[in-house]
Amino acid sequence: DRMYERRWALALLAQTMARLRSEFEQAGKSAEFELLKAFLTFGNQNIPCAAAAADLGVSEGALRVTVHRLRKRFRELFRQEISHTVTSAEDAEEEFRHLLAALSE
Repeated sequence: DRMYERRWALALLAQTMARLRSEFEQAGKSAEFELLKAFLTFGNQNIPCAAAAADLGVSEGALRVTVHRLRKRFRELFRQEISHTVTSAEDAEEEFRHLLAALSE
């Protein structure tokens, strides 16, 4: 069961990443997405801001805001993906917590 749940969670994460990538592509920001997507897996303290900010031509503060917004949008899309698999908002929230637990094991 744990292996299945983990695979299911990873599949939803992959779908979420594809949707987020598509949003950036539609906005003509594919290169920006390729640089920023790595920040979805870093903890806040581990963001290598200086190099990434230089690559994007922005300040480190602006990069941190961009990463914060990217993560927020990712969470929103992930919740939307989950909501397609359940019947109610309460079930979606429970499934969200369950999938996060499956990923952390």
